Amino acid sequence: MQFTKAIIALLSVASGVSAGCYEHGVSGNNGKDLKTRQLIRLTCKNLAGGYYGDEERGTCVVDDANVKWNFYFKNTDSKHQTLGEDYCVTRLEDRAYNCANGGKLTKDKWEAISDPNRGNCIGTTQKRFVQF
Repeated sequence: MQFTKAIIALLSVASGVSAGCYEHGVSGNNGKDLKTRQLIRLTCKNLAGGYYGDEERGTCVVDDANVKWNFYFKNTDSKHQTLGEDYCVTRLEDRAYNCANGGKLTKDKWEAISDPNRGNCIGTTQKRFVQF
């Protein structure tokens, strides 16, 4: 079994895919309460677009169960890339719907984070690590 885990981990690194669910923290109920108002789709309308190398953007929504979700996308490449809305939805849904406490996925030179928390959203979109 350990050998199988080691092979899977090695293949993930070789393919440029890194994924993980958070083991602790606020439960997001596997994103169940995000679905009714299509909150991830609305989030991705805000996050989609051109990103400079190493640029990260995030936004926050509150679901129907009053769980605050922080969503982030980061261009892990040093070059400009464009984040498509559908790609954004697929990646954020993956970590919200398949992880009880949210999680992070790195693939195709993008890092996506779906992170449920307590509290209220302040502001809308944050941009961090912008390089010019």
